[in-house]
Amino acid sequence: MNNSKVKIIYLLVSGCPGVGKSTFCKKLDQFITDNFDAQLNNKTSIISLLIAYDEIVDKQIEYELINQNESEWKSSRIFLQSLVINLGKFLYQNHLNSSSLSKLSNYFDNSSLNIQENIRVSIQKNFINSLENQIKKLGLLNLKNQNEIYFTIILDDIFYYESMRHLYFKSALSQEFSSFFSLCFKTSNLEFLLERNQTREPNAKLENTIIQNIFSKFEYPNRIDWESKFSKVDLVDENIEFFGLHFENLIKILLENHHNFSEFRCEKVLEEKNKELNLINGQKSCQNLIHECDLILRRLVKTKLSEAYYYDKKELKNMAENIHKNKSKILERIKDLKSELYLKLVNLNDMYLIEIELGELLKNGI
Repeated sequence: MNNSKVKIIYLLVSGCPGVGKSTFCKKLDQFITDNFDAQLNNKTSIISLLIAYDEIVDKQIEYELINQNESEWKSSRIFLQSLVINLGKFLYQNHLNSSSLSKLSNYFDNSSLNIQENIRVSIQKNFINSLENQIKKLGLLNLKNQNEIYFTIILDDIFYYESMRHLYFKSALSQEFSSFFSLCFKTSNLEFLLERNQTREPNAKLENTIIQNIFSKFEYPNRIDWESKFSKVDLVDENIEFFGLHFENLIKILLENHHNFSEFRCEKVLEEKNKELNLINGQKSCQNLIHECDLILRRLVKTKLSEAYYYDKKELKNMAENIHKNKSKILERIKDLKSELYLKLVNLNDMYLIEIELGELLKNGI
């Protein structure tokens, strides 16, 4: 596969339990699949893969993680995030079919993750099984004639902390072929969520206290700069009805966002290069100032000692020791880039004025 034509979109769909995000994700996934043939005529294909956290992490494990060890609960989500990001790398580098899926496990590096072995095995097994089932439904995709292929990885989870979403944002930013977009369903009606929860299948119901806790702690997007650029919040206070036009508009937003995200990545790369250059230049400037001050102090010491020719040897020796000690103290203070002396010399920005200041310090002490 020609990697240059493959793009990865990480679409995070978040919201409180019961708001309707899972229903939305399934219908969006189905809409993209149903319209795949029509996309082929446009030489641009959008292929969706749905990653639903509730279907990958066993509910029993989820309860055990929450009740026994919150850090393990967080580790399970971080682990799943690593699987998703490596899935993106895999899709970018391989043809998508049943035979190539066997290579997927080679993309996983779990050595640095602190997670129980049985939980890791369970999550990874469910993750791969979910992908295999979806690829079977898609069949063998004929993408050879496509100019652009957008793999849209739909992530269905609560993502109620900004930090949870930021993990995916940072990962997408580090991959030159990918983009990030967050779609959040927001409701101000707790009763609506609790009522919806009661209509779930018995094995899918959550305790009301869990929903209430998430509802009270939810950190919605648009609070900070990065998320305001690449997120959308939809207000929901009743059962959502989805139409084809709704999905078509979202797909347009995702494609436009991919372009904007790529531009944003280029800007960030340039910013980092400029920071690095400024740091190097700043370090050089600091080194130059310290070096120049050292030369000035040496010259001032030499002048001061040459003017003391009429001192006897003992007085001259004591004087030389004191001057050199004072010179060392001044130089050490200058090397401290946060010291008042260093900042004062930087602000003077004139070697003549700096020499006068150093002469006074050498004469009167520091």
